Amino acid sequence: SNIDPKIPGGRTLKRHNYNGVLNPGGTGDVIQYAACPGPNEKQNMRSTFQYFGLRNGDLGGLEFVTLVPVPKNTQLLHWYGSGWWEERGIKRADVGTKRYPAPLRDAPVKKKRRREVDDDDGTLAKVDLKELTKSIDVEWARRDEQSDQNRKSA
Repeated sequence: SNIDPKIPGGRTLKRHNYNGVLNPGGTGDVIQYAACPGPNEKQNMRSTFQYFGLRNGDLGGLEFVTLVPVPKNTQLLHWYGSGWWEERGIKRADVGTKRYPAPLRDAPVKKKRRREVDDDDGTLAKVDLKELTKSIDVEWARRDEQSDQNRKSA
């Protein structure tokens, strides 16, 4: 059984035990209004996967915690899951507004495109593709120039 009779409300013992459908209607629970962050936003709260109450009972709950201090009027955002939007045919969008902002993602760090290439001695080396392309272009330009000089001197 996943119920602990020693704890009022029958808190579940299993940490990842889904507790059925929770209907927050009429409870005053603000988490029912928490949105999923859009593509340029990040969550500021998450579930702890701690469920309370009897499965599909009259009372139950799921614990949430904030990940950072949440300024007044900032939206509470938690991740709904990777397939949530697609399953409903909805395009994911940013939810923050001027009056009720949502936390934004940090600017992504641009990674250099790198690839392993076989070096002359048979070892693998990681190279920056932009640098590699530039050096190939320089080499082709040098060969073209040399070819032109050879034709002129012939």
